Amino acid sequence: MSHGGDHRTNLGDISFAVGEGIRGIYSEFGTNIDMLRLETDQGNLKSTGSKGYKQHPVDWHPGPGEVVLGYSGRSDDIPEGAVYALQAVVATIEGIDWLPIDHMDLEDG
Repeated sequence: MSHGGDHRTNLGDISFAVGEGIRGIYSEFGTNIDMLRLETDQGNLKSTGSKGYKQHPVDWHPGPGEVVLGYSGRSDDIPEGAVYALQAVVATIEGIDWLPIDHMDLEDG
């Protein structure tokens, strides 16, 4: 994952281990997303960028049973006004039931 940072220059890459997932997203931004920190389900904190403006901090964690599948963020200072967007894609995992199939219900051939 790369953080575009100040005026589309790469402020750093964040790598994940196989099977490592996101359990929290923290960001600070003004006219740009200045700093991004991800908390993983393995207890690691991964961050990129520098300390940002505390005007618009985001500290988000998924709810119980939710798993983060991905995220995206955008911040832009345009003439019509600043735009800030940070979103996560989540899935809700619910319990499943295994039901046995009676062999008499199976069709032969």
